[in-house]
Amino acid sequence: MGIADTASLILVVAFSLLAGALATAFSMKLARLLNVMAAPTARGSHTVPTPRLGGFGYFIPVTVVLAVIRLRPELLYYPAWGIQPAFKTLFVLALICGSLAFVVGLMDDFLRLPPWFKLLGQIVCAALFLYLGSRIQYVVTAGDVLNDDGHVAKVGSSTLIKGVGFVHVAFTKGVVLDGYWAAMVAKLGTVAAHVPPLAAVVTFLWILVLMNACNFMDGIDGLAGTFVIAVAIGLFAAYLPEARQIFALRAHICILMVLGALLVGLSLGFLFYNWPPAKTFLGDCGSQYLGFLLAAILAQITRVSSEPVVDGLNAELEILIRRRAYVDVLACVILVFPFLYDVAYTLLRRLVHGKAVWRAHHEHLYQRLIDSGWSHRRVVLFSLPFYLAYAAFFYAYCWAPTNRARVIVAAAALAPMILYTLVVIVSEKRRPAPQSESASTEESAASAETTGAADK
Repeated sequence: MGIADTASLILVVAFSLLAGALATAFSMKLARLLNVMAAPTARGSHTVPTPRLGGFGYFIPVTVVLAVIRLRPELLYYPAWGIQPAFKTLFVLALICGSLAFVVGLMDDFLRLPPWFKLLGQIVCAALFLYLGSRIQYVVTAGDVLNDDGHVAKVGSSTLIKGVGFVHVAFTKGVVLDGYWAAMVAKLGTVAAHVPPLAAVVTFLWILVLMNACNFMDGIDGLAGTFVIAVAIGLFAAYLPEARQIFALRAHICILMVLGALLVGLSLGFLFYNWPPAKTFLGDCGSQYLGFLLAAILAQITRVSSEPVVDGLNAELEILIRRRAYVDVLACVILVFPFLYDVAYTLLRRLVHGKAVWRAHHEHLYQRLIDSGWSHRRVVLFSLPFYLAYAAFFYAYCWAPTNRARVIVAAAALAPMILYTLVVIVSEKRRPAPQSESASTEESAASAETTGAADK
């Protein structure tokens, strides 16, 4: 079985769809049994108590799949040796750190903990992620390569593949500002020895930002699930051409593509119950887990930095990796830009209007559309093309032929969310919210940003 095999990919999506639906159904029964329900409120849109442990629909299948592949790597990748160095790190990060993120959110779902506790849990997850190793070390010494037709061509187990380099994106190595950071830190004298590398700082903040962004944006039925589908499609599509070229040399690509296909299926299974009107909510356990999982996957992305040279097969291998995806920190930002933009724009807007940015509120773009009279379903269907557009931008950026082309793609990627914002503003002008509602929202928004889906 190989991840480049179309039939295998279809099976992954189908299996994960079924697993996601079953796990979500289980979470609904568990929530009712333990009385972890989102009660109807004046600020919410649901009229009956609704289960809020939908995160189990993602957590259980992902954990089981990673554990099975860890025990039987040949189910994912052949030859099995190639997956070990790449999978070991992601396995540890996804299972240990991801489970911690899930548990922190689960505690909040049960106990309604203060915001500082959730932030503390996020800090611990990010710190543990860095401690366990955000740098994957690849050592390619065995010699199985795939021909263009997908068949394995034996090179010989003693053949050394020379010149293979794997460059991590900016979260873990080679940040563009590394030189400036080092120069600035050097001026601190003896304190400089205790200042972490810029890569560690960027990785740490990336995890915190994305975990909070997913939590903030999980506010209406179906929105988070559709966003995850778009991100997973973008991740999968961008690596598909490269996987077919250098499949045998990049076990890491197989893992990323499997996770992409897995998240698509799980999200479809979850949306079966979360599509407006939702029968269950993601909950903090789900938003925290998904936020960390997406951050960890993107922080672990690598790209090939040099052409491998194999004795006797130079020409063939040059064909196999003639083109390769160029993934860097900006590409990762583009992929999840809709959520990052909404959070950043909303906080900046509140700051400009003299409002406390740390207070709970109801002013995200999608929430303003709801307040303008849009239904949950209409907002989700309106947002989905924008999310898919950023998956396309991610693909275009990764496969752009030159740096100049990548800059053009990145600049063009600003346009869709600007258009989204303009639609929100026009909708508000057509149906302005009553003044009393605005004041009441500001005073009574006690948990919109800290309870996630529970306050839909």
